Amino acid sequence: MQSSKLKKRRRPNGKFTYYASVQGRQHGLGSDYQAAKQKFAKMLGDQGGDSPNPLVSDVIGDFLAWSKRNQELGTHRFYQSFLDHSQANKVSFNTFTCGLRVADLKRNHVTKWLDQNYSEDSANYRNGAVRAAKRALKWAADEDLIAYSPLAKVKLPTPEHRELVYRRHNLAEIAWAVGEQKRQELRRFPRLPDCNLGNGLQAARNRNR
Repeated sequence: MQSSKLKKRRRPNGKFTYYASVQGRQHGLGSDYQAAKQKFAKMLGDQGGDSPNPLVSDVIGDFLAWSKRNQELGTHRFYQSFLDHSQANKVSFNTFTCGLRVADLKRNHVTKWLDQNYSEDSANYRNGAVRAAKRALKWAADEDLIAYSPLAKVKLPTPEHRELVYRRHNLAEIAWAVGEQKRQELRRFPRLPDCNLGNGLQAARNRNR
């Protein structure tokens, strides 16, 4: 029997809607792609279908391998530090979900992982941890390795705003990088009335030659 697939059709108004045929019956699944994927996966599960259900560790491994090949080294290391690199008193998401399959992964797993490993860290650090976990599962869903990401609705911890202090030479370098229009705006920067932006720009030019 031919396997069921999630399909889309264009409406008269130009927008797409998603549908699938399961056991000879066609089901409309709405216009939101992620929601349609979740509904489709549930339908396959209810009908004993073959919705993909890999181990979370396999998904993480595939994602990190893709990240290493296609992303900047710093970006790859960022994801790896949370997903597959346990540190002192911190367990990676891969280790925390060891033996768990995607269909059994719940949002509460992320909550417990944060509470047990990052409770004393800053909101920015916890935000990074959750972003890494969500990104890996979203990538797998986009690649059709899983029907949908069970972490799609996990909320990110609100990051903390940090105040940065710019000195005069920093302002000059920024001005040189952003172009002439912004330079004119920076010349009127109210908090640095004694900033000799002209001299700073010349120094920045010399350093970038």
